[in-house]
Amino acid sequence: MDARHVSLEVVAPHSFYCDHHDKKDFFVRMNQSLNQFAGYKINGLSMSLNALAFPDDFPDKFDQMFKDGDDVKTKCNTDQLTPGCKAGRDAFNNLTQLWP
Repeated sequence: MDARHVSLEVVAPHSFYCDHHDKKDFFVRMNQSLNQFAGYKINGLSMSLNALAFPDDFPDKFDQMFKDGDDVKTKCNTDQLTPGCKAGRDAFNNLTQLWP
């Protein structure tokens, strides 16, 4: 591999991050540790860990439209996106970076 940067991302609803202080400290420490580890083990490599949140109203809308992951695949693997699939796409296009 010829990678110079590896970016790890956690994508979750805002409610997952509700205890902001503890989770923020965790993400900041992990981000620093990953970058130090990568630089120490592989010259020229950097790593990062980012916390990304879906828009506030996304999980409720998405849960109402799909039963599970297989249902998402079935309904969204089409030439024409359904409203639910468009909502999923839009949610991923509108993620908010919380930390670091």
